[in-house]
Amino acid sequence: MLHHLSENMISEDVRQLKYVLSAFGLPRARLEEAKDPYSLFVLLEQQEKLSRENTSNLQELMGQLREAELSNIVAKYNSMSDPACQTESLREGDLP
Repeated sequence: MLHHLSENMISEDVRQLKYVLSAFGLPRARLEEAKDPYSLFVLLEQQEKLSRENTSNLQELMGQLREAELSNIVAKYNSMSDPACQTESLREGDLP
């Protein structure tokens, strides 16, 4: 899912996401080091703001960037009922 989100984000989304994440309490220096969406997602995981079981923060953040388009990607992931499928989909590949 994160890979899928990254591919659908544009540079303006990354800039806005960095701004929102700074207000979310993530270290500004670490945010500046991140050059792509995937790096920001990894940072969210490291700060325990994102996990396979907890994607609500991510869905909210994506909703703030571009209406429902990015948020819907997270919602589809959340609606999958097979936890094994979620384990694979959080970091790698596209949604089934």
